[in-house]
Amino acid sequence: MKKRLMHIFLTLGICAVFVLMSSSVIASAAPNNDNQKTFSLNSDIVFRGDFSSHEIYFNVSKWWDVSGAELQVNYTRSQISTQNAQTFFVFYINNIPFRSQEIFYKENDEVQTLKINVPTRLLKSGNNTLKIEAYMRISDLPCVDDVNPANWATINKGTGITVSFNNKLANDNIGNFPYPYLKENNNPQVNTQIVVPNNYKDYDVSNALMMQSYLSRLFTTGDYNGTIVKENDINKNNNIIYIGSYNDLPAELKKSVGSVNGIDFNKEALIQQVNSPYSNNQNIKALMILSDNQDMISKAVRLMMNSSLVMQLDSPRYIVNDNVKELQEIQGDKDTLTMQDLGSDSIYLQGPFTRSVNLGYKMPKNKVLASGGKIHLNMRYSQNLDFNKALVTVYINNVPVGSKKLSYDKANGDTLELTIPRDIPNSAYLNIEISFDLAMTNTWCEKRQEKTPWAYVTPDSYIYLPSVQSKDYNFQRYPNPYVENYAFNNVLVVTPDNMNSTDLTKLGNMFALMGTGTKYNTGNITVESGNSVGDLVNDSNLIVYGTPSNNPFIKKINNDLWFKYNSNYTGFESNAKQYLTTPFNENITTFQMCKSPFNNQRGMLVITSPKDKNLQDATLYLSDSKKILDLTGDSAIVDQYGNLQNFQMIKPENNAPSFDMFKQSNLLTKGLMGLLVLIIVLVGVSIFLYLNKYKKEDKNDSDDIPYRKRFKRR
Repeated sequence: MKKRLMHIFLTLGICAVFVLMSSSVIASAAPNNDNQKTFSLNSDIVFRGDFSSHEIYFNVSKWWDVSGAELQVNYTRSQISTQNAQTFFVFYINNIPFRSQEIFYKENDEVQTLKINVPTRLLKSGNNTLKIEAYMRISDLPCVDDVNPANWATINKGTGITVSFNNKLANDNIGNFPYPYLKENNNPQVNTQIVVPNNYKDYDVSNALMMQSYLSRLFTTGDYNGTIVKENDINKNNNIIYIGSYNDLPAELKKSVGSVNGIDFNKEALIQQVNSPYSNNQNIKALMILSDNQDMISKAVRLMMNSSLVMQLDSPRYIVNDNVKELQEIQGDKDTLTMQDLGSDSIYLQGPFTRSVNLGYKMPKNKVLASGGKIHLNMRYSQNLDFNKALVTVYINNVPVGSKKLSYDKANGDTLELTIPRDIPNSAYLNIEISFDLAMTNTWCEKRQEKTPWAYVTPDSYIYLPSVQSKDYNFQRYPNPYVENYAFNNVLVVTPDNMNSTDLTKLGNMFALMGTGTKYNTGNITVESGNSVGDLVNDSNLIVYGTPSNNPFIKKINNDLWFKYNSNYTGFESNAKQYLTTPFNENITTFQMCKSPFNNQRGMLVITSPKDKNLQDATLYLSDSKKILDLTGDSAIVDQYGNLQNFQMIKPENNAPSFDMFKQSNLLTKGLMGLLVLIIVLVGVSIFLYLNKYKKEDKNDSDDIPYRKRFKRR
């Protein structure tokens, strides 16, 4: 019996050790997203010919104490290879090689993976470059592999470098902001809360939404999901940004502020940062923005949104008064974009065959590309090209704009100017590709990477992109009209009275997504509860949020909605576009965009449902950067299960200028318009001749009168 018990205990002990070891291995294998950042390719890169290369740019934060870095390369190699043919990858950090690797095709592994430790001594704070260079052969024959299309390798999506680090401790100086409220890592969850008083004022929420939009603009790991809560719902493990009155501060925060003697909260605002009194972690902070003056607290929030001012605040406390100039200088509409505006001071391409670079430009959602756009490139290129084949081509959104043949005589100074055609897809994002075909005589027979051709596009090159204001209120153009020219555009948010933390966070997430389209700390977001909407409604772009029971303003505008509520406000009525059954109509949320009934030069978005839970869940479509792409038209229905239906209630307006619309007209329309113009001209000429004739006759008659008078006197 004792032996049996010993066997049982021994077996249980071994199992326990095995479980502990397994859990330890699993724990060690799991990545620590808080202390790692991965920079990777978003799409596949194809290498062709003997020589190829690609660069990945990444940033090492000044707040990282780097402990390691690993490169992961996922690649696919051509299946065709002779026994003596060899292929090599060489890896560089900041143009310094650190690893060479021979690669092979493996029949059983379509995608192969290399994992390589990167020497941390090669990394520097700030911008860094990872370069992958390839020498590829599929045969041992000369003059074949460089032109053989079967000689290829693909660097697959997901290839990249992961940097491991420990976050540095920050002191309490305000100038460190937005660290540690935002940290660069792989964790998509944000450990920062914006807190307003339990008895918040509407302008406290306005400022909270402004701050939320700013943090979202800076966030680099997906959609920003920080919360906005009332002070009773503070998560004590999070960083805190408190916006409100000093008198409403929770006791723990008020104690940490210390003396406020000499501060007039009716005329000034206080910005102060401390270690969070709720946490023992020295890197968990509390930033407090305090005032009883609506203008001053708004000024203080906007100051924190101006990085050039924040970096000057080398202390834990700053007092804001009327003398502070917190607003950023707005750069006016720029139709002419330089290379720097497009993210590059200049363009330098090196190597034979096709070499290209992609430049991106994100147009404001309130703008539509007009006709007359131009691309002007000033360039130089090497003189060792085969000028019978050398060419430069420009594409916009994968549509060719035009090409030009390169010339030996103009190699030291050439110009390309192209007019952007009207058939370019009218997208808010323009992908501009500049491609050089740097063909060389007998290049196909080169086995060494020598006498490399090059092309250089100078910094004074530019792209002219005229635009017109979009007149449409629909989800394709959202967040227009609420964001205009990269700033909030007279936004009035009409909300339920005394919102809870869930509603505050849902609104905050919506404005976080809108904030990604802003650049400036200017513009206005005003919050008013449905019971206290004032004259501001007459000159604002409206966002109305709530249910008929908690936001009385919804009942006031019910007759202006595409989907109206029934008489007792328990469900939506059918309309010409959609028949609604009961109880389906009681368990849906609607998004409805239209011109404001108070000012037809402004827009209105109504987000409403008979039930709070359905309303809160449906806002995911307006706060998720992928979900919002599912929204089209000017109205939508989201049911309680998250299913979406889109509707177009009114036909979108043609935003093209008049001359553009004439050019887009068919031949018959143009002919009729031409005939109408001709008739108008002929009528005008006839009237002119008629009037001119009678004017002369009247003049002749008047000239005869003196002579007749003289004749009578005789």
